[in-house]
Amino acid sequence: MKQHLKMFKALGDKTRISILDFLMDGEKSVCIIAKHIQKAQPTTSIHLAKLEDSGIVSSRKEGKTVYYSISSDKIFKIQKIFDEETTIY
Repeated sequence: MKQHLKMFKALGDKTRISILDFLMDGEKSVCIIAKHIQKAQPTTSIHLAKLEDSGIVSSRKEGKTVYYSISSDKIFKIQKIFDEETTIY
């Protein structure tokens, strides 16, 4: 139950939702994510850390570059529900 609460808390932020939308089609580096959401890299890293702590994304390091991807299939299911809801209205 505690992990679910962490996940929903992490999803309660517009910037983190934007990051997840961007990661839906695959892994991206923190630099690319920062450019996409138009935030400084340290700010982006804080958001990514919250997503990682909640189990939503995972990271891997290649040299000095950190790459992030969605690690929870639940996010794809939630996104599908949101997509269905927006087509209803």
